[in-house]
Amino acid sequence: MEKIHFKRKFVILTFLLCFSLTVSSAQKISLNFSGKNLRTVLESISQQTGYSLAYSKEAVNLDEKVT
Repeated sequence: MEKIHFKRKFVILTFLLCFSLTVSSAQKISLNFSGKNLRTVLESISQQTGYSLAYSKEAVNLDEKVT
């Protein structure tokens, strides 16, 4: 019983550590677009953060104008 309790605590602490590392690496970005297409906005977010964004081309119209 005590061994199971220890494993549960270990899993929870490991999860919290990983979560805190993810949160601490969060970035603030600032964008100001008016009437630009969604493709341009997503590319700018990707360049500023270094993250690749995944989306379905069938579900998202990249030529749509956004503000």
